[in-house]
Amino acid sequence: KLVVVPWLVSDRESVLAVFVSGPETTRVLLVDGFTGRVLKEEHVAGGAGVSVVPAGSYERGSTTGSTTVQQAFAVLDGNADGKVVAMLPKEAAGEAHAHLLDSLVLWKVSEDRTSVYGVKPNAGEVWRFNAAAASSSSSSRILEVVARDADEAMYSVAKPVFGGGVLIKSVNPNALLVVADHSDTDGNRETLEVSVIDAVTGRVIVSHEVQNAMGPVKGVVSENWVAYHYWDTVNARWTMGVIDMYHPQPDDLTVASLLMGTYGGASDDRSSADAMSPYGPPATLLVDSETFRVKYPASCLAVTKTAHGTAAKMLLLGTPDGQIAAIDRRMLDPRRPKVAPGAKPTPEQAFERLPVYSPEVSVTGPSFVTLHHQVERLRDVTTTAAVLESSTLVFANGLDTYFMRMMPSRGFDTVPPDFPRALLVTMVLGLGIALVTLRRVVRSRTLTLQWR
Repeated sequence: KLVVVPWLVSDRESVLAVFVSGPETTRVLLVDGFTGRVLKEEHVAGGAGVSVVPAGSYERGSTTGSTTVQQAFAVLDGNADGKVVAMLPKEAAGEAHAHLLDSLVLWKVSEDRTSVYGVKPNAGEVWRFNAAAASSSSSSRILEVVARDADEAMYSVAKPVFGGGVLIKSVNPNALLVVADHSDTDGNRETLEVSVIDAVTGRVIVSHEVQNAMGPVKGVVSENWVAYHYWDTVNARWTMGVIDMYHPQPDDLTVASLLMGTYGGASDDRSSADAMSPYGPPATLLVDSETFRVKYPASCLAVTKTAHGTAAKMLLLGTPDGQIAAIDRRMLDPRRPKVAPGAKPTPEQAFERLPVYSPEVSVTGPSFVTLHHQVERLRDVTTTAAVLESSTLVFANGLDTYFMRMMPSRGFDTVPPDFPRALLVTMVLGLGIALVTLRRVVRSRTLTLQWR
């Protein structure tokens, strides 16, 4: 098992930590991110199956004078008790982050893939979600487990609806998508159980049963929605299912508090602190779900990310033949209005500016961001934000690797290549010269009037 994580980051240096799990011990290699040179090597207890968990970060001194951020990690064994075998780095600053593990719960999948369970460091198992408990079928097996990306930025938590109201996005940082299939007595798997659970408490947030469906399944979690790709056995088509989760507008929410960001969320007789706690009573949810047909199978799914989340969301679908298709999130919105053929959407249906519902999502040639390139044995697509808000960086890996920059909302913060830069520079210089000249004229006239 190989795990690579950022170890030390500053303006002038970058160090990666490479954890290589052996039969009994784990090697920790500190590697220069620019040259690839191994700076240090050490061994910690714990072999195959260890988990490397971030435990915080802190600033440390640097001889170059730049700000250096050191990451702290906890190394846990692979057993169910989740024992902490080492805290890294082995110094007082790193050990000071050990208390953060008291509120940490790790999720794992059982070896027989029949359940998902949560483990607390040094405390053992704290919850378990059994796939067979959701159905009376003879056997169940978990096909896909996906967690939400904690680094994903979100522009707004509110969605305006017709009539002046809003819906509050139900954003759970601990959301976990679990998709399991159920077999009947003959061994035919034709039912999928799609569940969204809380990875801290194991509480089921949403659970849907999809009939006449089977794997392979690929899923993704983003903001307040989840998407999962599966095979429809009746229509013999690849299908994309989407679930959106919202909270109804609280009575104490006003437009001013929403715009100013001062709303505390003290509705449903709960304080703002309790409203964000996974251990509190479950909040009221408005769940929208829909299915869409797509042409292609999926080897992986990903979502574009930008620094502040203002650009449009695009779902990236990696195909087994090494292509990556970008699907606008609005095309997969369960709230797309259903309008009769030949009719026009009503003002209520057109308010959210969503395209009219169609059972099939069009994926054409321009949708493929890989263009004429092909990534052999495509396994995973990773996205991260770029410096420009309009851009997102996409990295695909398999037998080949592929890297590109894409603009989900086009270049709204960039200028086109044919922009008249020379004219702009000339105008700015002219305005500067005119301003200096005018200033001298005004000073001269003011001095003349004072002498008079």
